[in-house]
Amino acid sequence: MYSFLTRNGQTLAFGLGLLLAIGMVLSIYLGDVGTWSQIPENNITRYETGMFNFGMKASFVLMGAAAIAALLFGIFHFASNPKGALKGIIGLIAVIALFFIIYSAADPQPEMLEKMAELDFNVTQGQSKMITGAMWTALILAGAAVLATAVSEIINFFR
Repeated sequence: MYSFLTRNGQTLAFGLGLLLAIGMVLSIYLGDVGTWSQIPENNITRYETGMFNFGMKASFVLMGAAAIAALLFGIFHFASNPKGALKGIIGLIAVIALFFIIYSAADPQPEMLEKMAELDFNVTQGQSKMITGAMWTALILAGAAVLATAVSEIINFFR
């Protein structure tokens, strides 16, 4: 299986992505976009649309499959090379620690919680802190990835 995915993995991923993109575009164009965009804003039915359901469901299935595959490959890598997996475990602990530091420092803003309650999103203070922690952690990690990529490219340029 590993050798098959090594040879054909990118082609299979591209083909699956292409099929899902075509399915999403078809579901949008076959839906009634004109009437969907004309629903009054104060009507809760604006959240009840079926034309984007295929894309959302496909995204959730792919995210679930990726999470399961990452977990299984992580367990396999750890079992086959525990000493080499130590760096990954330390990195995971660092990301979790970063999240909890940001979560602890987050300040739920009452005016934002009131606005969310008006829109029927009953977000509690704990959920608001969780959202803030997750967003800032993701932004910091994305920034670190961009910075690491830029630094490594500069280092490779001078080698």
